[in-house]
Amino acid sequence: MKSNHTTMHTHTRNVFGKMRRGLLCAALMLLASATLKAQCPPPNSTITNYTFSTGVGTASNWLTPTSTQILSSGNDDLASSVQSLGFTFTFEGTAYTQFSVNTNGRLKLGSTAVTTQYGNPFTSTYYTVNYPQIIGIGADLSSGSAGGAWYGVSGTAPNRIGVVRFQLNSSSSSSGTNYLNWQVQLYEATGEIRIVYNNYIAMGNSFQIGVQGANYNDIVTVSPTAHTRTVNNTYTATTYSTWPGQYRWYSFMPPVLSCPGIYNLAVAGSTVSWIECGNATQWEIEYGPRGFTQGTGTRQIVNTQSYVLNGLTTGTVYDI
Repeated sequence: MKSNHTTMHTHTRNVFGKMRRGLLCAALMLLASATLKAQCPPPNSTITNYTFSTGVGTASNWLTPTSTQILSSGNDDLASSVQSLGFTFTFEGTAYTQFSVNTNGRLKLGSTAVTTQYGNPFTSTYYTVNYPQIIGIGADLSSGSAGGAWYGVSGTAPNRIGVVRFQLNSSSSSSGTNYLNWQVQLYEATGEIRIVYNNYIAMGNSFQIGVQGANYNDIVTVSPTAHTRTVNNTYTATTYSTWPGQYRWYSFMPPVLSCPGIYNLAVAGSTVSWIECGNATQWEIEYGPRGFTQGTGTRQIVNTQSYVLNGLTTGTVYDI
């Protein structure tokens, strides 16, 4: 948008964007307010509105960070304690830093531990328990004689990936050796959920794949035969017994906002203002001459939804 000597554009960075403003002599006092209205409040960010994609990768898609075992072998219907992700993962607009898993393939987000629930997770019998949850294979399984679950973090901030690796027995036998291997990967930077499959030995029972939101009626299931998703408004009885395939991956990506977190982004004189879409109560502003490298500019943490830019030089164009 252009108004007088002012140009504004957005480039996402957490809850605040990036705007460009030209300041000329005497413009600070005389410039009229210029407003950019983004597409906010944000679109519905429930799991039913996530973008689904799939493909077949290679061994490089199977991540191998240094990991800690969080489910031990030799167990049936065992649940882990609540684990720390080591970073903040945003799901459906809510920040999570903890999770837990069980030997029946459940991965539950949040500070409340998962139960030992078994069976198919999205059926009428079980769907009101353990949400929000991410299911690579949900069935009556066990950790077998040498199975379990492990957790590690790949990469560095702000692009870390939390990797939960499952190796579970395809039946409920706590001493079995018919293992199913898959990972749930949680992406810090984008909020993507990715499920990646490796080798397996034939299934001993039916299962379900999918993601359930903080509202237990918001369920997205995946067919491992057609590799398509189904958006459910409540529980589903559909189950499968076909392995998705080695290095097959399923991705769930949150909606992309044109101006994440804020709207009515405005400039009046040297004052920047905005309206918060979500629940943020603190914002980071950074500004400097046009083209400056983010991280090298003037930075300010603010607790109100407006800020007066300081130290500007007449005739200089700034990125904010």
